[in-house]
Amino acid sequence: MKRFIALLMLSAFIFSLVGISFGKTLEEEKTAIREYLNVLDTKILKYKKQGNAKKVKQLQAEKRAMLKRWDKTRGELIASEAVVSPLPPSPPPPPPPPKIKTREMSKGKLGWGIEASLEFGMIGGLLGLTANVVLPDPMKLGAMVGLPEDSTSYKVGLGYVQGNDINNSSWKAVPILFDGVVTFPVKILGHFSPFVGAGVNYVVYRSAKATGSYGGQVYIGAEGDLGWGGKTFGEVGYSILRTGRETLPDYSSRSFSVVAGQKILF
Repeated sequence: MKRFIALLMLSAFIFSLVGISFGKTLEEEKTAIREYLNVLDTKILKYKKQGNAKKVKQLQAEKRAMLKRWDKTRGELIASEAVVSPLPPSPPPPPPPPKIKTREMSKGKLGWGIEASLEFGMIGGLLGLTANVVLPDPMKLGAMVGLPEDSTSYKVGLGYVQGNDINNSSWKAVPILFDGVVTFPVKILGHFSPFVGAGVNYVVYRSAKATGSYGGQVYIGAEGDLGWGGKTFGEVGYSILRTGRETLPDYSSRSFSVVAGQKILF
């Protein structure tokens, strides 16, 4: 009975060592095994003195088994401690701040930086075509009344008109036009900016007639970029073209004007 209890306690001690071995470091496990082997050596010497060869043989077998178990446990502990979790990769450096691009004025298709426009429609009741050069306002009058600096501009153009006026007189004439235009910084339908314009004209040539006198035009319109290489615009207004003498019935042609056009930067 005493032997059975001793074996039971010894087995419990061995299993407890094995059970907690995975939670210990290599040095802690080595110390625990050494202490247990010292206990076995003490018992072996004791039973040798008593002449109990059977007990000595049993304890020596137990010691060999413990040494084998220690070799196995030591290998597992060394392998587990050798596996070191790799450090997480360092985060990549933050990207450089984006470069702020300064807005550069386009030099146009030919690099001249000159804006021109081509208009077609009814001018003073006659069918006509006008080519213009658009000039920025050097005095920036728009800024004086709270508008953007580029809101005011001027147009200088040369046109050609032909047809019959309201008096059924035949016209073929070449007028020169000069306009001032104010564009407002608002959007209509998300794309178009409204503008108003007014100017004077002078007919430098009319077939079979003397050169004319001064006329004029006023109009309103809107312009926007439709992807055609510049701003597209349309306008409605009233125009007067004059030529000859006031006593002649065909002295002037006056009527509402409807014009569409396209701006191009050269």
